[in-house]
Amino acid sequence: MMMTEDSSMAKMTKAEKARAAARRRRNNRALNLMNVAEAYVQTSIWSKAAFKMNPWAFITSNEPGEGTRGDQVTLKELFNRFNEIHGNTGLTEGELVWKNLNDGWFNATLMTIGTGFVFRIAKKTLSKPRNLVNAFAKNQLGITEVKL
Repeated sequence: MMMTEDSSMAKMTKAEKARAAARRRRNNRALNLMNVAEAYVQTSIWSKAAFKMNPWAFITSNEPGEGTRGDQVTLKELFNRFNEIHGNTGLTEGELVWKNLNDGWFNATLMTIGTGFVFRIAKKTLSKPRNLVNAFAKNQLGITEVKL
């Protein structure tokens, strides 16, 4: 097909033509399990640094002091007894969290950086097997809301 000078494409600059010709990518709204795993590991690092507990135990502990060591703090303790002395530590719940963070922030920062690198490498290294699993889940099982 011949284009005349009066056509709209002839009046466009190169950059405008590239933008016009570029195809839009579809935004995938599936839940990525690798990203969920990375988020949990990162959350675990910081909850252990601040509360000396994994995220699940921190959130689900029912009773203040239930199964905790002297330096552990649960979510319920933070809400119910923030300004009360924690056990025999001589510190309030808030002060104890601050002390835990001061003691463990450097290690937590290093682990956070290392975890980011490890997950980035794992995503690239495992991209082909992950694509195969995702294709199988989509084509054979009909699962499109979750991907690996």
